[in-house]
Amino acid sequence: MFASAATKVGPKLTRAGLLAELAKVTRFDGNGLFAPSNPAAKQPSQCYLVMTVKDGKFQRLDSPPPGFRCDGDFFRL
Repeated sequence: MFASAATKVGPKLTRAGLLAELAKVTRFDGNGLFAPSNPAAKQPSQCYLVMTVKDGKFQRLDSPPPGFRCDGDFFRL
């Protein structure tokens, strides 16, 4: 998300410019790595993955492929 916003700001990157671009990000999923969230509205995802590392590789553990688990109620502190 940082790299994408910084690229959009251009070669004269400033903190104000970067924050303005980040404020426009209404959907972020890290190219499928994370469940979609809305950073601009400060709305995290209500979904998650449970993973383990086996033989040096990440594997889903009790998660429905190819999606995310959305079976819990989460709250923001």
